[in-house]
Amino acid sequence: MTFYSFLVHFHSITRWLLLLGLVLSLFIALYYFISKKTTGKAGKKIHFFTGTISHVQLLLGFYLYFLSPKVVFSSETMKFASTRFYAMEHSSMMIIAIILITIGMMRARRSKTEKKYFWSIFLFYLIALLLIISAIPWPSGKIPGGWF
Repeated sequence: MTFYSFLVHFHSITRWLLLLGLVLSLFIALYYFISKKTTGKAGKKIHFFTGTISHVQLLLGFYLYFLSPKVVFSSETMKFASTRFYAMEHSSMMIIAIILITIGMMRARRSKTEKKYFWSIFLFYLIALLLIISAIPWPSGKIPGGWF
């Protein structure tokens, strides 16, 4: 196994951790937003874990961006769907999603009430999750990727 293939697999594994963290965070935030209870430490730890794993994923993605043979920098890049996807669409949508996760975390931390805390987490994490799901190269998508 080469270093590049190790990074690709690690990037894929952290994708599943990030998706799991986002889904758990959304359910926790929605539950506490509706029930008007306080979360305690467990819910906030999951929100923090999700933010942390998203930043790890971003760093791995930046590293892979410059190592990957799928990312091509030429005049032909935008002409082909696969090279355009990896060079522009995947990377830019993932960066935007991680920025949204970070904004959600920052707004939640600065919230004066628990209701605003959970609403910030729910809103920003939901938008980020939708962006991430749409930008992942799924095995059955138009730009096929792998499960791992």
